[in-house]
Amino acid sequence: MSSQKKQGKITIANLVAVVGFVLLLLFTYFGQSYLSGGEIGMDITISLIITGVFAFLLWMMIKAKGAENSLGAWKIVEFTTLGIYVVCIVLSVFFSGITHFFVVNSQKDDIKQCAFNDLAQIDSAFASYENFAEQSISKTAEGIRVAEGREQDDALRHWLENHNDADNYSQIQHNKLVGRTYQTFKSDCEAKSSEIKNAVKNWSVLRIPSRARMIEELGTSVAEELQKMLDGADLPKIDHNEAYTYTMKGSWKDNYTPKTEMTYTFRQALSDTKGFSIIALLIVLLIHTLILFNYVVAYRTSTVKIGREINEDGGRVL
Repeated sequence: MSSQKKQGKITIANLVAVVGFVLLLLFTYFGQSYLSGGEIGMDITISLIITGVFAFLLWMMIKAKGAENSLGAWKIVEFTTLGIYVVCIVLSVFFSGITHFFVVNSQKDDIKQCAFNDLAQIDSAFASYENFAEQSISKTAEGIRVAEGREQDDALRHWLENHNDADNYSQIQHNKLVGRTYQTFKSDCEAKSSEIKNAVKNWSVLRIPSRARMIEELGTSVAEELQKMLDGADLPKIDHNEAYTYTMKGSWKDNYTPKTEMTYTFRQALSDTKGFSIIALLIVLLIHTLILFNYVVAYRTSTVKIGREINEDGGRVL
């Protein structure tokens, strides 16, 4: 504001500052979302706090600049606040997340590959599960055939009363492990994986952090669901002892190692990527130039010392 009459009215300077604050809020949010890997609530909160701090400092500077009394004290407040504002600008370059946002985007090609590798792990979990299921069913079915007509212990004999047809057994277990329920689950996961892959490939800035979180959630869901399906299957190991009496020695399920400890690198890459960006520095300077423009043109009281006043032409009234 250039005069006291403009106080309380919306001016061009006010609108310019609002643009600056909007840009500050958006770029801070983007940076924080990359740092956290898509923790939306926390990202919004931190962005609002950082923007709020700069808004408060601007308000304090303008208030001190336009003070009508205790000018000496207000002058100290004004320039102290301005100094704090400058320090906050420097800190924001390194800690607000704005720089991180631009650094990540400058290295996006390498980071994309991390996402593709993570999704490949999930595909591998399905392939590993299917291979294990088919082999386990085949081995147990073969055990049923070999044990037929041979000496069996009580446990195996009792089990074979309900599983004496190897082909029928194989079909039942196949339906449990890789049948319609499994295929539906796999198709749903593949659709989610494809959506994530497309978002990463096209580098959708707004969706990248949430897709990083979705990869880990999808991997966890796959591991848990496959284990649940396997728990419902019946895959005994059929073999003979030293006396050639056929018996059940544990379960093939004991040999399965679910991929619950997959190492995800995409979300970590979004958070841990290091570097510095000149573009980010220029953006920060632009943002705060827009914000501080409101302070620069803000009204300053015409009162200077007791008994002295600056007239409209710049002269002093004694």
